[in-house]
Amino acid sequence: MIEIELTQGKVALIDDEDWSLIKDYRWRADKKGRTYYAVAYVRGSGKKNYRQIYMHTLIMTPKDGEEVDHVDSNGCNNQKYNLRVCSGEQNKRNKQKQQGNYTSKFKGVYWFKRANKWRAQINVANKSIHLGYFLEENDAAKAYNIAALRYFGKFAKINNVE
Repeated sequence: MIEIELTQGKVALIDDEDWSLIKDYRWRADKKGRTYYAVAYVRGSGKKNYRQIYMHTLIMTPKDGEEVDHVDSNGCNNQKYNLRVCSGEQNKRNKQKQQGNYTSKFKGVYWFKRANKWRAQINVANKSIHLGYFLEENDAAKAYNIAALRYFGKFAKINNVE
């Protein structure tokens, strides 16, 4: 394993055999949402035209229409065990719970005021599926986990719940 220092105090990890692929670029940390990624800029055609390349894409070389997913959601961990080529839809499934002013700490769970209960739901193929109402927030999170594993398989990002 090789560590590559990035900007903003971040470090990218790669496998030893990938050093030759990335060594000629100047890498920096770029934040997208809550995740940092290792990014380099290469000159495109014309003056001052640059394009971004991501370290994980350079390492995995996905085909057109494919993306690269970080299994552990760490965009700087570019070791091959942590990367997998997937569709955009599969990549979305592995996202963490969005930050913000939400009522629940769990993904797929929120407080439903009219029922005075926790509601669990999951989005599959751009459709929201109601999973039920629950007295306990943890029970709603468990219901989401079961559905996520059923619908998303290895791409499921499940809640850490007892």
